[in-house]
Amino acid sequence: MERPMVSVLVTVYNQGKYVRESLESVVGQTYPDWEMIVTDDRSSDNSWEEIQKVEDPRIRRVLRSANSGLANIPRNEMIRAAKGRYLAFLDGDDVWLPEKLERQVRFMEENPDFPFSHVACMVVDPDGKDLYVRNGGRYPPNGDCFRALMEKCFICTSAVMVRRDFMEETGLFSEERCLRNNGDDTEFFLRCARRGKIGMPTTDVLARYRWDNQSLTHHPSRWKPGLDLPSRRDLWEGKMTEREVRDIVWNTRRDAAYGMRKAGRWWPAMWYAGQMIRLKWWNMAGWKMLCAALLRRR
Repeated sequence: MERPMVSVLVTVYNQGKYVRESLESVVGQTYPDWEMIVTDDRSSDNSWEEIQKVEDPRIRRVLRSANSGLANIPRNEMIRAAKGRYLAFLDGDDVWLPEKLERQVRFMEENPDFPFSHVACMVVDPDGKDLYVRNGGRYPPNGDCFRALMEKCFICTSAVMVRRDFMEETGLFSEERCLRNNGDDTEFFLRCARRGKIGMPTTDVLARYRWDNQSLTHHPSRWKPGLDLPSRRDLWEGKMTEREVRDIVWNTRRDAAYGMRKAGRWWPAMWYAGQMIRLKWWNMAGWKMLCAALLRRR
């Protein structure tokens, strides 16, 4: 039986400390039929030198002439250049366990009505020490995951595999620079969930997601989310009502405001409280949250 090709697309920016381990985790996969495209988004550290140290004829290396400022720009460039039936994404500081590709390919080949799959991730610190399983290891059942994704993005980009033809129908990752705090990835996942089933081949942890507060993802400048769900009717209309969407967003803003207060991040806490008021001005919880943030009360 012919094995389908998987295109592994790796985005790298200033991840010289980790990228070699990331690439070696692909080379060490039990599934052999893959190609890897690695794009260094013009790092200012030693990332490009570290990329050269991993030798395998299945690897294509790209050094961009200038930094894009947005991970989805090189990611989309690699998608256009990919040759595989399946596309799998990996950030340059994350790691896969050896059976990750094999188990996802088997699941998607045996279940062709699932054009999108993902796996569970272990969150690790910068030194690679295990912290916790992302989302507590709790995921919605396979199938229509749209509402669950609206309530919380439980998918890690480095855990995703998507069928190429499905992605061509759904569209590439957003390159809108206003979508901060991983809103660009969430927007893509919602478009996929709207069009097709999402599945997990197993609840076993098959990826390791590195939590590094120095990375772009976790930089303080990215606290303000840019994905305004109530205004994006193209994402949810026909699947949910506007009231349902507003209730979901209000709850997430409440949780975020509370978390920012507890962390002593007062400006973000005030912003999230303001969003609660914007969505439901008559609900006193938003006003109380705003007052608490203004008075610096945790």
